Amino acid sequence: MSVVYNNDKHSTFPSTQNRRVFFIGIHILKHQAETPSLQKLADTFYVSKSTISGDLSFLKDIAKASGNLKLASKKTGGISISGTEPALRHFFSSLVMLFYDIDNSYIKRAVMETFGAVYTATPLHDILIRGLAGQGILLSDAKMSMLTFQILFSTYRFQNGHEIGIVKNDLQHKPKWFSDIEQCLNVHYSSNEVNYIVSQMLAIQGIHHEDKQLRQAQ
Repeated sequence: MSVVYNNDKHSTFPSTQNRRVFFIGIHILKHQAETPSLQKLADTFYVSKSTISGDLSFLKDIAKASGNLKLASKKTGGISISGTEPALRHFFSSLVMLFYDIDNSYIKRAVMETFGAVYTATPLHDILIRGLAGQGILLSDAKMSMLTFQILFSTYRFQNGHEIGIVKNDLQHKPKWFSDIEQCLNVHYSSNEVNYIVSQMLAIQGIHHEDKQLRQAQ
């Protein structure tokens, strides 16, 4: 974590336990190679080292359930997380789903500021609403926000050299309105990334890859 806040005036300074756990989780994902020590986190958030250890214990449970990720303290004193790329992305999604209903306004700010999406999150959200609505698919505000965050995080990982790997589905071409997403986020996805993002769209609706509505958008 190259940035650790030193005062509670920052808009995403975690002032509650839930916020702190979420904040630590997403920053471990962002700064895998340069996370601070438990003591530094304790000093930053004005809590005890044992409190931070408790937060990390909870995050370890989430990490393990997200694809057997390993979250551990490094010899240098920092925190490491290791595992496959799909599991790391699942860990992020799990964090959002766990805490969104509890404190959605904070989750929005934290994700946008952490992953440099302050100016792209709202336009992306609007593109998704129009694109899915054009196919007769309407999501709740919560699900639409979660999908927006998943795409923002996946794009951040992709742009920083973390490929998702092979993702298969029956799409022959990406949906026509996918170009609007790429233009909004200034990215050109690989075919595997397109398949992965489409799979996230399907998963958040609770339907299967064979859904005809998305295939009709080709």
